[in-house]
Amino acid sequence: MKLVFLLIFTLLFVNNSNSLIDYEKLKNFKILSIANDTIKFRSILKKNTMIIFYNNYSCADCLKNLISSSKTTYKNQFNIVMIIRSDENIVSRKIDLTRVNNKFKIKKILFDCNKGIDSWPPKNLEGGLFGFFKIEKTPAVLMCINFNKIHYFSYEKLSSNNFLIENLINNSDEQNP
Repeated sequence: MKLVFLLIFTLLFVNNSNSLIDYEKLKNFKILSIANDTIKFRSILKKNTMIIFYNNYSCADCLKNLISSSKTTYKNQFNIVMIIRSDENIVSRKIDLTRVNNKFKIKKILFDCNKGIDSWPPKNLEGGLFGFFKIEKTPAVLMCINFNKIHYFSYEKLSSNNFLIENLINNSDEQNP
């Protein structure tokens, strides 16, 4: 019986890279708003939410195409949120925010802050959502669909599908929290 439970648990919580996702830990991550308020990650996991992860190690054209195609494809279906990896320094966050606002028109922007300085390139990030998903290059995407399906797509997965998320969703392994 224990083996059956372990097998079912493993099948339900395995992400695209075949590592175990601890959904309870994921939803309790804390992120910062533009106003410097600390909020729990679960508060942005609305019915249909598309979270775009962004850091300084990114493909700007890829991100622009992803945002453009997502706004066209999911115009009123998904709440689009961008989470930027930044350090805890408010000046750094303002610089990152200005850079993103000048390039991409995203209404909801949040920060995944790191207490220390991230390695470069960011291969072994620790802490925060970027560390949790082991995000190196961006854009990367997390989609929450109808509260019960979570899809995570790394930069590599997105780039191999020309950043067309609808193709990935139809052919992906999903997480059921």
